[in-house]
Amino acid sequence: DGPPLVHYLTQANFDFAPHYLFSDAVYVASINALLGPTHRDAYRSGPPLLHYLEVGAKYRPQTHPLFEPSAYAAAFDRARSLISGPEIDRSPLSVPDLLRHYVEVGAPLGVAGTPYFDAEYYTSQRGAVRGDPLRTYLLPGGFETFSPHPAVMVGHYVRHARFDPREIPPLLHLLSTPQEHRVSPHPAFDVEYYR
Repeated sequence: DGPPLVHYLTQANFDFAPHYLFSDAVYVASINALLGPTHRDAYRSGPPLLHYLEVGAKYRPQTHPLFEPSAYAAAFDRARSLISGPEIDRSPLSVPDLLRHYVEVGAPLGVAGTPYFDAEYYTSQRGAVRGDPLRTYLLPGGFETFSPHPAVMVGHYVRHARFDPREIPPLLHLLSTPQEHRVSPHPAFDVEYYR
């Protein structure tokens, strides 16, 4: 087996995510959509995380369905007027790696990495968590019964979407379902009427 990093760097298929907010498939699709397949920095092969660290981060691609670089940068800039301290001076506008900025600065300050996850709402149900509430949500036991957002009622969504919430977080299921097949995440939201 060996150390986890060695395993990740030497695997052939990249079946295991190296970080809770880094999906190899999401990153590869995002960076190649941003740059196009012929761009010199487009992803071609090898460990996607290594590509991200070496050349991809500066393009600010999406690395996970629940981490949106542009939404995070905007949320962080809004939070700057409400938070004081030396860490707040590190604006994401001047930082090339927004994922690292989120993990090291934004998450500890409570700045959202996506508009789809409301950490305050989540922890009001689950109770205080150590570290990033989004990480806790994505771990087994973090998503089966606790809602990630006021507009997502887990029991209601699971009943209508008909999937096992122990297998995938409801929010990831919702976001990965094609728009035309999505069901209401909350009784107060009528998907059919909204379309």
